Amino acid sequence: MTIDERLEALTQTMGLLAHMRLENEKQRILDVAKTEESFRRLAEAQAKTEKTVNRLGRYAMLIARDHETRLAALEAEDGDGHEDEDDSDE
Repeated sequence: MTIDERLEALTQTMGLLAHMRLENEKQRILDVAKTEESFRRLAEAQAKTEKTVNRLGRYAMLIARDHETRLAALEAEDGDGHEDEDDSDE
């Protein structure tokens, strides 16, 4: 193999390597963009989930308060002796 043939082979190899590097860089940029989009969608989903959990927590607190209020009212009625007539016969 002559020097010119070797230089030509080396030039082709370098061209191929440069092309491969550019293609790899393009793919890396696409991959980063896809990853960023995935993280953005994940953050949106997490925010929606947090809002839902917070809303459910508020509802649970309201239900618990309502339950406690009703229970206290029932206990107050039972304590008056008006509702439970069987206790007055004893």
